[in-house]
Amino acid sequence: MRSKQHILFFVLILSLVNGLAESRRLVFASQRVAAGSALSVKLKSTLARAGKRDLIAIVLSPDARFLAAVTWEKKTELWDTQTGQLIATVDGRTFRPYSYSSFRMIDAFSPDGRTLMTISGKEAKLWDVATGRLHRVLSGSQDELSSAVFSFDGKRLATGGKYGTVRLWNVETGKSDLEVAAYEVKKYPRWRVVSKFFELSTDVRVEFSPDSKTILTILYEQPVKLWDSETGRLQAVLGQKNYGGSFSPSGRYVLTESLDGTDLWEATTGKLKAHFTSFPTFSPDEHWLGLVEYGGKKGLLNPNTMEVEIPLSLGINNFSTWTSFSPNNRFFVESSGLYGHSAALVDVSSGNLIADIPVTARKGFDFISDYLKYWEKLSFHPGSQVMMGANQKLVRFWDTKSGQQIAQITEGRDPAGFSSAGKLLATASLDKKSILLWEVSFR
Repeated sequence: MRSKQHILFFVLILSLVNGLAESRRLVFASQRVAAGSALSVKLKSTLARAGKRDLIAIVLSPDARFLAAVTWEKKTELWDTQTGQLIATVDGRTFRPYSYSSFRMIDAFSPDGRTLMTISGKEAKLWDVATGRLHRVLSGSQDELSSAVFSFDGKRLATGGKYGTVRLWNVETGKSDLEVAAYEVKKYPRWRVVSKFFELSTDVRVEFSPDSKTILTILYEQPVKLWDSETGRLQAVLGQKNYGGSFSPSGRYVLTESLDGTDLWEATTGKLKAHFTSFPTFSPDEHWLGLVEYGGKKGLLNPNTMEVEIPLSLGINNFSTWTSFSPNNRFFVESSGLYGHSAALVDVSSGNLIADIPVTARKGFDFISDYLKYWEKLSFHPGSQVMMGANQKLVRFWDTKSGQQIAQITEGRDPAGFSSAGKLLATASLDKKSILLWEVSFR
């Protein structure tokens, strides 16, 4: 009898302790919001991934109802964020399979959020997100796929292969309606070994213009090319030895990146407008391009006037890891520095430095040069009220108007990302096994 009483007593105490721990866990994040802050971050649910591989990325669907959990495995987990249930573990990756050192995602979700896309070998697979069932298999490619992207209207899909071929597909029928031999890549086994050893890519990347009428193709140390997405006609050849390229927000311009800097091109004519020694980015309204050094000035350039109209006294090419404008175009950030890595937060209207925010980074070294082997991942809230930093120990938030840290989450870490509406935040747990979903609001 006494043994039963002892057992009951032990169970009662254990329940109370667990209940207390759980209640403390649920309110933990709100205790770390600064007094008077307009930001509120509250734990909504935990997606338990017991026994699964570490997370390397978390992707929310456009409406935030679904979530893709990404690991190095050739599988992708599809979760329901409202119920917290695993819908399915589907075949294929949602990232470029040969991007281990320079991680790049493909388009995981269609623009309407109803379809999840994965790539597996020579196939792209489309999955119904509500049920996890396979909807379409896009097959027929002669090369293993290395990239895939939806058109902005969601009606078509473009894939890039390992050896230079680009295909366009009708999403509704699953049929290929255009094939372009974008580049000639010799299929030497030795080249594949050498390219992997030196981390050189032989894989074509592809991107749609905002109006979906043009596709841009990229291959390491090759020209960036523009193609008519309906006819496959080559429209322009940009540069010579590039490793990156992208459209401006409106599609009016193209930026191409090479080892010696960035070139600015007119998309319709293929005309070179300017060369910069830095690696700038456009503001969402396309009014600014920064950070550049041009015409003897350094700062934010107006591409319409080709004048640096907002001078900035920031360093260029100083181990920069993130350059971005806020979604409302009012703030500009450059995160840089080999020693004492920090994010310079700037008021775009005045050019004044709001704050120089220390962020986590770790220096590496090899026989060739210094480099950064890890850095804190920064991003803006869609409403632009806060900037978030996610590192290996916590997630923290800074007020963009003051540059002051106003909150932190010590239960979460990178990877982390806001939903497109900004009401939901997904982070990895500290052990990278589970996903924590947080409700975000502003008072």
